[in-house]
Amino acid sequence: MIYLKRFLLKDFVVFFVLALSIACSSTSQGFNTKSDELISIQENFRIEGKFKVSDMDSKETGYFVIDKKIKTISLTLGKNYLLPERNFIFDIRENINIKEFIDDEVTDLSLPEIKLMSLLELFIGLKSNEFEKENITVYMDFKELSLNPSKISISREDFELTLLINTLWKN
Repeated sequence: MIYLKRFLLKDFVVFFVLALSIACSSTSQGFNTKSDELISIQENFRIEGKFKVSDMDSKETGYFVIDKKIKTISLTLGKNYLLPERNFIFDIRENINIKEFIDDEVTDLSLPEIKLMSLLELFIGLKSNEFEKENITVYMDFKELSLNPSKISISREDFELTLLINTLWKN
């Protein structure tokens, strides 16, 4: 009888450890990390990442979230997750001023406006001629075997905007 109890207890412990290890394994539960499939500009998608804006005198850093739904762009900017966020809603045909990434206290900078469509195309790996018209240099860095860039640098002689893409997925 004692042997039977030890045998059952040992089986129970093995079963419990096995069940616990399966339950705690890191599997994705509906949250897509970076998508490596080709995304069209007409599709709905979400982009999350970090940004850094540098000009001659200052530097601003923070995070961004872009939700593209049909023809509407929702942009959320924040310094860190403890401070309040700034939310913007745009039509896809509008322009965004790089100054939006900087706190309102800095007003004497003259930063360019970028077409939102051109900016979104950068996130899916397409370069637009709009940047060349404004004398803006664009550099995209791709991780190995990825179709979408992981880092985008947009610069001119008076500023640089660096976007690090953490997640990009279809909605």
